This record gives sequence, structure tokens and C-alpha cells, in this order.
Amino acid sequence: MFPKTKNQLCIVHQIRNSCKFVTYKDRKAVCADLKEIYGAVNLEDAEFAKEEFREKWDRKYPNILKSWDRNWSELTIFFEYPPEIRKITDMFDNPTLAYQIGDASRQFD
Repeated sequence: MFPKTKNQLCIVHQIRNSCKFVTYKDRKAVCADLKEIYGAVNLEDAEFAKEEFREKWDRKYPNILKSWDRNWSELTIFFEYPPEIRKITDMFDNPTLAYQIGDASRQFD
């Protein structure tokens, strides 16, 4: 129906999935390094951060980047848009906000 539609996978769910593999002791450091990937200014910086993450953590947690690599094209679509648009999409990626919007829209059914 909408042939130009692009599907952006949820970064929050990707991070949660990644953290399933991480010990509690390493979780804070791993999450900080993952933030360098998804918080990058552009796709090139994200790819560089992903490779730095690979060098640091891949030996200990190989399943994390296997998942990121497999989903990379769907995880990085937001880099095609300006930061102002990314901020809006982040807002709608918030599960609580999505629930509130859905709850409010059901009032009109």
C-alpha cells in the first residue's frame, strides 16, 4: 500500500535484547558503549562506534553484535533524517507514551 515505507526497528528493544547477554558487572559499561552507536551523529560515526564496540566486547559477548549486524539496516534508518525528526521519533518510541496515545484513542471507539 505504501511502497516507500521504511521500517525502523526499536532501538530500546535492541538494547534490552543486547543486555540479556551481559553480566550485571559489565552492564553499565556495555550500555554506555552501545549508546555511542545509537547516539552517533550520522551513520558513518555509528558504524565506527560499532566497530569500536566489536573490538572491546565481541570476544566476551559475541551475540550482541551478531544481533546488531543482522538488524543493522533496520536499526539505522533514523540516520536518514535530521536530528529534529529523530527527536520526534524517539518520543513515539517511548512505550508509556504509546500506551497513553492508544488509551486516549480508544476513548473515541
